[in-house]
Amino acid sequence: MIMKLISDTDPSEARQIFDILDGVGRNIITRLVNSNDEDTAKNLCKSIISLLQNGNTNVVTSFHTILMKLYAKDNNITDTLKYIILDDYQLLNEKFMTKFKKPQPAINPASLISYFYYSGNALMKEKRYVDAFVCYESVIHICNKVPNITNDIFYSSIKRYILSGILAFQRSPLMNVILPNETIRNFNIYSADYVSIHKIFKNGLAIDNNTFSNFSTTISTLSKKLDDENKENCEYLLLIKELVVKQSVIKFAKVYDKMTIDDLMRKSFVPDTINIHKYLSDLVDEKLINVSISDNRIVTFIDKEEIDTSSVYHLCSEIEVAQKRLNKLKDLLFTNFSNENRFVDGKFDNNSLEIIACTEE
Repeated sequence: MIMKLISDTDPSEARQIFDILDGVGRNIITRLVNSNDEDTAKNLCKSIISLLQNGNTNVVTSFHTILMKLYAKDNNITDTLKYIILDDYQLLNEKFMTKFKKPQPAINPASLISYFYYSGNALMKEKRYVDAFVCYESVIHICNKVPNITNDIFYSSIKRYILSGILAFQRSPLMNVILPNETIRNFNIYSADYVSIHKIFKNGLAIDNNTFSNFSTTISTLSKKLDDENKENCEYLLLIKELVVKQSVIKFAKVYDKMTIDDLMRKSFVPDTINIHKYLSDLVDEKLINVSISDNRIVTFIDKEEIDTSSVYHLCSEIEVAQKRLNKLKDLLFTNFSNENRFVDGKFDNNSLEIIACTEE
């Protein structure tokens, strides 16, 4: 019945029957999931989304969140990416389509929190760390803005915010700027390992031997926890560890002209099991350093001016894009969760506010 309703409904009129699509659609999707027919549930979600978007694929609805959760269950990253919107982001103003008399936000904040969280998780797996960072910070901003909304996803997002920030920008992101004191206190108590990780990299990836040992111990501790979240986070921590090991070699190019391979192995964090000749060759291929090896034991660091610095400019560009996205998203979200006068209660209002859009200044 719901599929016939969707197929027979003119997209231009779809939002006027949102309460039916929302109530009946969610109920049927839940039944399909409980019956292990998740493929049909996904197709139903996509049909409702398409109908509500009415040709504007930049519009996000609460059904995006349901679809994201379904894709997350079977680790379907490819299809998830199709529904992640970070630029020209727009919200379907679902409040206009409800019969609540009490002022409501344009879209359920809990729905948006889940949308950004699952988007961030998918982007992390694609190694799009800057984009993932934007998603996790968006979760944090929403939770800070909307009272009584904090939940497990919130604290999971803080952890991923730290990890994605380190992977994206090679240092820990600022915490005290975006988190209230009470949240920081709770996080310090219940997530001490991640607090430790954040402190370790607050000044970048260059750390001393004792700190590296402590970091390795923290990874080992988290890897023993059986929950999926910590297991997945450990994968990202190991990627960070790889960056730290690379940095422990790269830093010598800044202070030495030459050194023996034995000294390099002893002073860096490169494991004894690694073929150092191949490792250095890989760093050269990545344009992180320029070296030559003579007599099979002397490493000569070639002038740093000869090193390709394009990666630095690329990182600066990514930071600029991330900041622009965050500023636009924060403006959009803050306005819609706090300005009750922008909404009309009790009826569908087909005006320019139906889609709450982020516009360029």
